[in-house]
Amino acid sequence: MDFFYNNVKYHVETFGNGEPIMALHGFTGNSNGWRFYSEIISDRTIIAPDIIGHGQSESPEDISHYQIEEQAAMLAHLINLMKISKVDVIGYSMGGRLAITFALLFPEKVHRLILESTTPGINSIEDREKRMINDMKICQMIKDKEIEGFVNYWENIPLFASQKKLTAHKREQVRTQRLRNNPQGLINSLIGMGTGAQPSWWTSIAKLQMPVLILTGSIDQKFCTIGEEMSMRIQRATHQTIEKSGHTVHLEKPLQYVDEIEKFLLETSTY
Repeated sequence: MDFFYNNVKYHVETFGNGEPIMALHGFTGNSNGWRFYSEIISDRTIIAPDIIGHGQSESPEDISHYQIEEQAAMLAHLINLMKISKVDVIGYSMGGRLAITFALLFPEKVHRLILESTTPGINSIEDREKRMINDMKICQMIKDKEIEGFVNYWENIPLFASQKKLTAHKREQVRTQRLRNNPQGLINSLIGMGTGAQPSWWTSIAKLQMPVLILTGSIDQKFCTIGEEMSMRIQRATHQTIEKSGHTVHLEKPLQYVDEIEKFLLETSTY
């Protein structure tokens, strides 16, 4: 289905049939990356929007549309359109940062929160500036090398090294999906809602009152450390580490990933 928010067209896919979970993809991802969940658990409806600049959603030139606060408001608009008062939310990486933003700005709309390999942002102003400089270099690379050259680089960064263990078929699926993105949309996403561009929510996450599950892969030590620190700051947070997985837990260990989420949802069902 397609819908408009603030004069920008967005695309959303739904998979499965049952209790809704809104699932938010990472940078260079799209909605189709969540189809696996409903193939494992059939009694869930996965609501998977293409975040601005990705998939079949538009890639407008106006950078203001890409600010993470506007994207959180877009999600609130979407679940209102779907006549859902409160929803469980999964967010991976960039989608996790958006999920945190959504839960902080619209807490009345979030039932439970699942955060995979993500962060509330960067606390230090100096470190945020360094990150923005690095992101600008990536933007220039996308301009210079175009989408295929960028994807060649992106799929070989250390963060995704563990994806080399995936089957050739899975790796090709991920590559094909990345290549379908609009290069200008990716550039604008980095400028508008990159980790350095967004506000730091490190202090604010202590306000979260809903149950929170934080998932990280044991190989991804940086985000394991971030996940542990987040769990100490959020009152009702649980941190689970999936063994022999890297940054993309849902892709590398889908069965264990879904199992951890379903156990969490069952344990917090009376909330």
